[in-house]
Amino acid sequence: MNSLQLNQLEDGIEPDIELSHRERRLLRLVAAGRATMSYSCEPALYIDGRCFCDQFAVHRLTAAALIQAARVAERHEIVPAQLTPNGWAYLHNDIQTSLPPAA
Repeated sequence: MNSLQLNQLEDGIEPDIELSHRERRLLRLVAAGRATMSYSCEPALYIDGRCFCDQFAVHRLTAAALIQAARVAERHEIVPAQLTPNGWAYLHNDIQTSLPPAA
């Protein structure tokens, strides 16, 4: 096994990170179970088995500890991607703020 660790939640994570529409869509795709990623310090993300071309967006999501590999793996092995608790919280807040007010 490689010594790379999964993203850990830290107290210093900025809760008000501003995500693009594409990055928010990526969070929804990961939450839906449609994403896999390579297990490395600079992971590649795959949606429905196809490589996602915006690696800058993937780097931002992993650096912000919003997505991570679902399990520890060998270096560069493709594993399921998952939202971190911060990712779920961001997605939940994003959905709540985009809903119209209750009548």
